[in-house]
Amino acid sequence: MNFDVFESIAGDVSVFSALFLGLFIMLVFARVGLTVISHFKLIQSEKIKLEEFTTYTIFLFIFLIIAVAFTQSI
Repeated sequence: MNFDVFESIAGDVSVFSALFLGLFIMLVFARVGLTVISHFKLIQSEKIKLEEFTTYTIFLFIFLIIAVAFTQSI
């Protein structure tokens, strides 16, 4: 059997699972950070909405996927 195919698939799965784990950790830290900020009211003049922050985080995650795919293709 050709194990190179399985190793490449396992490598891709590990990269994507690491990226999704990174996204989950970023969202958890974003939620905790926004809770702390709103609790202590550190930002009085402008409220940060969780939806906007989540949208920016998802765009950053998509950019990270593209960057990893580009570096893997080189």
